Amino acid sequence: MVKRFCFVALLLHMIFLYGCGDGGGGSWSGLPEWTIVVFMNDSDVNARELAGIDIYEMRRVGSTDHVKIIVQRVSETGRGMVRYLVEKGNLKLLDVLPDASSTSSEALLSLFNWCVENYSAEKYALILWERGHKDIWEGMVEWVNLVKAFSSLSSKIDLLVFDSSAKAELELLDEVKNYASVVVALQGVMPDDGFDYEEILSKVVKNPSCGSTNFGSYFFDSFKNLYSQRNDVAISVISLAKLSNLLTCLDDLGTDLLNFNDTLALWMVIAQVQPYFISPGESPCFKDLYDFCEKIGSLNVGESTKKKIESLKKSIKEAVLYEWHPTNGIFRSSHGLSLYIYSLEGKEGVYDSLAIAEDARSWYEFIKTKLGR
Repeated sequence: MVKRFCFVALLLHMIFLYGCGDGGGGSWSGLPEWTIVVFMNDSDVNARELAGIDIYEMRRVGSTDHVKIIVQRVSETGRGMVRYLVEKGNLKLLDVLPDASSTSSEALLSLFNWCVENYSAEKYALILWERGHKDIWEGMVEWVNLVKAFSSLSSKIDLLVFDSSAKAELELLDEVKNYASVVVALQGVMPDDGFDYEEILSKVVKNPSCGSTNFGSYFFDSFKNLYSQRNDVAISVISLAKLSNLLTCLDDLGTDLLNFNDTLALWMVIAQVQPYFISPGESPCFKDLYDFCEKIGSLNVGESTKKKIESLKKSIKEAVLYEWHPTNGIFRSSHGLSLYIYSLEGKEGVYDSLAIAEDARSWYEFIKTKLGR
């Protein structure tokens, strides 16, 4: 009887200690709970200084038995990259990579797979870090090329963090939906100060059994508190498992919009949809998808189309786990997901190569034929 009581007490202690739900739970394998992989494109002087500040914040926390933090950044010489284990108050040099490029999918693939082999864990987070604030289209195309490596990753990414401006585009997320579970991304601008890594990583170290959604919420909550006084930010946490249904709903709506003949009325509505931009004079090519649904419903469309609009809105709500923007900010009608809704003139060849052109073919045909070239 005493033995049975002791066993039950031990079991309850283990459940309390390690928790459950949200993909969390304790590590029964003896592996660390998380390996956090940080891939930095800090090639210019300003970006290098900002990356240094973020790495300092990471060092304030450092790796533990349960959480390992690996950073790869551009070498001080500007040629190649260097790889570090982030320890508390220190960077331990792991490798010097003279031929690696911070914009290379091969370098990213090599880093992540090396971490899986040498710093195996129950769960993996990948943080893609960049500053420079290009226009959204150029930034998206560059990152689509970067994440091409994901098809060869040796493990699924539990949490993917886009530490950069305006990366919550459905086109980009569609490229990674089969390789990651949860994504943290911005629709608006990433301030130079970026995320508060000391605060975020401290929470993970204190609760290493957290799952990917909870880990994502640490980024979300910290960002919201840090930038509550800015007017150009908007952040979301997205479940990639929900994107397949969302893309199906988008494709269904695209089929109906292909047959909508009042192009002038269509453009007038699109002009009212929440736009995104990160550079002065940038064309408002990317719009909030949910706000587009809200506005397009005001057109003279049939009941069948209205039902498809509602289905798409529902699928967006299911995919976006958390979303925040300042209520009086310039992105006040944000709902967590952006999409290219503009003329494809000069961009059709690139867009045709994206996964979304196949996964939501009718939508692609709609923007290609109805919105002009």
